[in-house]
Amino acid sequence: MKYTKLNVSESIRDISLRDQKRNQGENNSDYKTPPWHRYVLTITEAAEYYHIGEAKLRMLVLENQTQEFAILNGNRVLIKRKKFEEFLDFATAI
Repeated sequence: MKYTKLNVSESIRDISLRDQKRNQGENNSDYKTPPWHRYVLTITEAAEYYHIGEAKLRMLVLENQTQEFAILNGNRVLIKRKKFEEFLDFATAI
């Protein structure tokens, strides 16, 4: 937390508004990178983005381990968005 000098002529409301304006660009936890800009997606994000069920995505990852669209990070599966889109372009059925 940053401390600022208190100007006697400023009201508490003015100080609060000034701090809100100052902190608008910093640590905005509401901001999320849209999926089409991200390099990898979690299974849940990929399921929402591609309208494919989570179980089906997990099955595709297990069945197509030779493809390079999945990254296993411990027990977390991450989907490389562009590689998965290339896989979907050539797939006739999933």
